Order: sequence, then C-alpha cells, then structure tokens
Amino acid sequence: MDEDVPCRAFVPAKQDVGDLAELADLEKVSVLTYNVLSQMGARRMQRRGKSSVSAAILNIRLRRERLLRCLPLLHATFDATLYREILSYDADIMCLQVEVDEYDDWWATELAIAGYDSIYATSAVPASATATKEIDDGLVTAFRKTIFQLFRSTEVHLNDLCANINDANLAARAKQDKLALLVCLQPWETSTLPSALCVANTQLAAGATPELERVRVLQTEYLCRRVSAFNADFQLPVVLVGTFNATPSSDVYHTILTGRRRPVPEAPGAPGRPVIDDPTSSSRHNVISAQCSECQSEEIQPSAGKRRE
Repeated sequence: MDEDVPCRAFVPAKQDVGDLAELADLEKVSVLTYNVLSQMGARRMQRRGKSSVSAAILNIRLRRERLLRCLPLLHATFDATLYREILSYDADIMCLQVEVDEYDDWWATELAIAGYDSIYATSAVPASATATKEIDDGLVTAFRKTIFQLFRSTEVHLNDLCANINDANLAARAKQDKLALLVCLQPWETSTLPSALCVANTQLAAGATPELERVRVLQTEYLCRRVSAFNADFQLPVVLVGTFNATPSSDVYHTILTGRRRPVPEAPGAPGRPVIDDPTSSSRHNVISAQCSECQSEEIQPSAGKRRE
C-alpha cells in the first residue's frame, strides 16, 4: 500500500481570522467525532456497487494500518493505523461510531494506553444469533483521564420512539437498532475549564429515501427530548455529535438546531365566494345617511350676526 498517504487537514468553521483571534484566549475543549466504517457496512457498500476503492482497502484491519501512517510510531505495539490517525488530532474528547466486536477486542486497550478513559454502548443483543449478526454498530465516547472524569451516563435506544408512532409501516421502518450514548464529564479540580459538559454521541439511520429521512427526523426529535431530560438537573453545555447522515439543508439539521421538526408548508385555502349586496338598497341607504348628516349640520350651525342674550 502507499506509504505516503497525506494527512487530512482541518477546515476552519470560521474563515474570518478576526473571529478566530477573539477565541484565542478562551478555554477550549477539542471534540472529535469519527465513523469507523464497520466491516458489515463496507461489505454492504461493495454489494450495492457504491464502493470506489478496492475490496482490500475496505478490510477493517488494512484500513487501520493505512490510516495510522499519518503519525510517527507512538508505541512499539501500535501496528494498527486507523487508531493513529484518530490520535493525531489530539482531541480531548473522542466520539467514535465503531463495529460491535471491535471495542473489547481492540479499542478499549489502545485507548487506555493513549491516556483515555472510555465508555461503550451498543444496541440490546437480540434473542436469536441470526439477528445478532445484523447489529454491527456501537458507540465509544473516550476522554482524557487527566482532564475529565465521568459522573453520569445513559443509553438512549432509538427503537423506543416506535411506541409513539401510530403509522404501523412507519413504526416498523423506524426500528433501525440505532442508539445514542449520553455522558456528563466533570473536569478535575486542577483543570481550568469553567464547566462540566454533556456529550451526546449517536448514529442515525442511513439511507437516501424520503422514508428514511423521515425516520431520521423522528430519531433526532426523540433524541433531543431525551438529551434535554438527561441534562435537566445540571443544565450543562451540550455537545451533540455523531453520524447524522444529513446535510445542513435537511430536516434533520433543522431539528438539531431547534429541537423540533420543520413545519410542513400548507397551501393556502380557496378564497370564499364574494357576497354582493343589492345595489339599489345600498345606494338608498347612502343617500338617506347623507341627508341625515346634512340635517344635523344645519341644526347645530349658529346663525351669522346673531348673539345669544
């Protein structure tokens, strides 16, 4: 494989250097979110003909080795490369979307060696072994053990929203076995960070169909409510990250910004039929009104040249 793979550079969210300079003296926390494409997901891409790279590159172990070349060797046992690219970003908090069996087998140990504590969540294991093979997504939230300590966490299983969906077909489609991992991180007393953080890591349904976009909106709306309830006691700053499978113009993005789904535009109703009065009666009414007004004016107009004794 190519030994000279270039590292991917950050693109600043703000292009105005002046705005960035104003933030230079503030305490900052760096957060990384990274979707480590699962082996099952890679195979699905190949079967659907959506992959633009060779099958070897989509192998999880080879992808590790390829991406780790972005950083010099950190430890003699580090022979997996994806991990080293992730470490090269030097993040205080890392939110990863990973394959189910990769955490215990690999990520937990390597993250600990690099100085991170981590917490992991996956969808509930189904009863049948066949169904278990279809659930390959998991979430890892890791944080520098020298900066943060974990004091609260919970899992949000997005399948739970199906209980409130009246449309049976939509409820069945919404069962995607996706979840979110919510954690509260408290800085140590020696840290200069002014506040604890609430970090939400999630992975929403994938797919480009309108039906799945609707499912993602429902998942996002449900997740926003659960994050709000989870954070109600402490009202901490919230960092929401993950794989949303959405663009800034999407309904999912609107829901993330507002906590509510985008209102559905409605066409204006048909105008009512105009009512036309009888022109004869209307004219007669106007004439009588004008005559009455003239009579009143004549009654109150004082006579010229006369003075009341």
